[in-house]
Amino acid sequence: MKNQNCPKLKNRSAKEIASFLIRKFNEEKVKDVVEEFGKLGFTAESLVISMNNLFKFLVLIGYDRRPFSPYEIVWNKNDPNSVFSILERHGLLNLDKVMALSEDDLDRCLEKYKVKGLVLSYVDLGKRIKSAKMIKDIALKIREISACLKSLRSGQDVIKLHRLIDDIYGIGPTIASKFIMYVIRCMKIGRIDPSELAVLAKKLKNEWRNSKWVRRLKKYGILEEVEKELRKDPFAFDYFWDLDRDYCSKRRCNECEL
Repeated sequence: MKNQNCPKLKNRSAKEIASFLIRKFNEEKVKDVVEEFGKLGFTAESLVISMNNLFKFLVLIGYDRRPFSPYEIVWNKNDPNSVFSILERHGLLNLDKVMALSEDDLDRCLEKYKVKGLVLSYVDLGKRIKSAKMIKDIALKIREISACLKSLRSGQDVIKLHRLIDDIYGIGPTIASKFIMYVIRCMKIGRIDPSELAVLAKKLKNEWRNSKWVRRLKKYGILEEVEKELRKDPFAFDYFWDLDRDYCSKRRCNECEL
């Protein structure tokens, strides 16, 4: 694996690493999530008010995974050949239209469209996860998900929401936790204290980029200590995703602030 070792880790304590993650997560990631999704029409208000908007958001999150990377090929609404643009152009991000289609009819529609050579009828080629089944399942469960989102009061409510999304065909715990990070932690729907989200934040350790850092921290024997230092803001662990994308994978170690 490229860049398996981090030249700076041996000189950083768990507390220093956690402080770096929390600072960068709040200064950069939260700001970027709110701004970028806001430009696409996904805000705390719109996701709570509009069931169709929530449906659209969940469908796109369902596609936001390998091999549909980088994430811009899913979310770039200004690109007519992005997943967002193609699905919207053909009405497949419209809840009423999707509800009216059978799964087979939806599958036949998705088979016609490709993004960067990737057919939209599957979201995970390795596991053969059928997009039509995922999208239909989102549509069937969106009312319950919306009701849960509107009534968040505690960390336990968020765990229930996570479970509802995790249970959608093809989604799983990691993608469900990405949704929680975006809307609960970053957009602050429900005003839940970040410290109540630790059990869900841990599920992002399985994300491809984050998992590289899990291995690095384990190698230095400080993974558990870093997680402990992040207890007040556990989703800050996901700043490792940005670090891997922007620095580690590009061998920009000297420019990294860690």
